[in-house]
Amino acid sequence: MNSYKNRKSVLITMKGDAFTFDRYPLPPVRKAKRSGRAPHGPPSLNEERLGGGECVLNRKVTVKHLIRTKSRLIAALCSIQATELKFFISLMTPRKQRPFVDIGEERKVFDSFIRRLRYGFPNCRFIYKVEWDSAARIHFHLIGDFTRPKERPTLTPSYLKREVKRMWEAATRASADNSVNLKWCSERHRSYLTGRKKFKEDLACLGYLQGARMWGYVNKKAVAFHKRETFKLTPKQFYRFSRYINKFFYRRCPEACGHIYQLSRTRGRVGYVPREIIKAAITYAVSRG
Repeated sequence: MNSYKNRKSVLITMKGDAFTFDRYPLPPVRKAKRSGRAPHGPPSLNEERLGGGECVLNRKVTVKHLIRTKSRLIAALCSIQATELKFFISLMTPRKQRPFVDIGEERKVFDSFIRRLRYGFPNCRFIYKVEWDSAARIHFHLIGDFTRPKERPTLTPSYLKREVKRMWEAATRASADNSVNLKWCSERHRSYLTGRKKFKEDLACLGYLQGARMWGYVNKKAVAFHKRETFKLTPKQFYRFSRYINKFFYRRCPEACGHIYQLSRTRGRVGYVPREIIKAAITYAVSRG
């Protein structure tokens, strides 16, 4: 009677502007702690240096890895408090300096830039992502903030752009006139990093990275995350909850339909839904019984 299929509850876990759902939640299982990184996990930014620049693709494995990677990136971007996402930075290496893709050299340059950034702004916190396209080749995006809110009025965007440009020039040892871009962060910058239109480019980027991480944190200890909240609904309540969420997406973009497929699954994750909408959907579902 206590089988997997007989469980009549849906577990919803909300963290920031994203939530996960599980129609048949199983009791938690304690896992033994492992020392160090798992053998199958991707190497960190400083663990492995890969060179050669060869694009190696195993499409079946790489597509699954890319979907999981972007899902984790969406969860990370949605779980950070809005006050932390203030600036959007783009960094490119001049093509004249490196006409061919060499991921090992690009990583060394980016590591050098991150060290200078953390030294100049000890309280900085960012999420970075590595990307590739035919025009800019391997380039980097960062989204986050440089200082604490109390210190922000003393730093203007023009000053921050000059400092980032100086650090990038010192890392690349070349002029960075058109290689650095700094903007105020908005909602579209989060979706820009994880949009479906860049699926082919991200797939090619994974081939160049050859197992290295596509995204990560800069000074993660200083990042302010939302607290995790858990709710338990009945199947009827979850049906009303999913209809409320679908209406929200339909009003924002009538052509989008991926969320409908996602909510019809046994378990999954839905991102870029404001916390107020998620709580309103839960309140609506519970109030109707």
